[in-house]
Amino acid sequence: GDRLYDEDDVIRRVHFIEGGLLSLLSTLEDGTSIEVGALGSEGLGGLSILLGAERAAHTALVQIGGTALRVRAERAHEAFRRLPVFREKTLRYTRMLMSQISQTAACNTLHTVEERLARWLLMCRRRVESDRLELT
Repeated sequence: GDRLYDEDDVIRRVHFIEGGLLSLLSTLEDGTSIEVGALGSEGLGGLSILLGAERAAHTALVQIGGTALRVRAERAHEAFRRLPVFREKTLRYTRMLMSQISQTAACNTLHTVEERLARWLLMCRRRVESDRLELT
């Protein structure tokens, strides 16, 4: 699939996902990439810019094509600073994403490949709101 940005890239745009599935990947020292999070229409690509970082914490890879609203990073950051409702909703989303990343780490450690695949398919199903998954 398409990459919106790679780990450690300067974030130039924030993506408010309307449909599809975006994977957040963490790259290990040996170059191996591991999915640590999955974003659907609840998601926001480029979150770290709103939290004060200039660079991406993860690689963002489109797994299932869809649509997203793109906003220049500086405008999104300004909205985060100036609009309390946007800031509160973004922080709530951040807490949810942190919980998902923690759960993913636990599952990757404790579960079999089959169990991890089942969890991933259920996460995809919930995020794209469809019984059909077309991976890119």
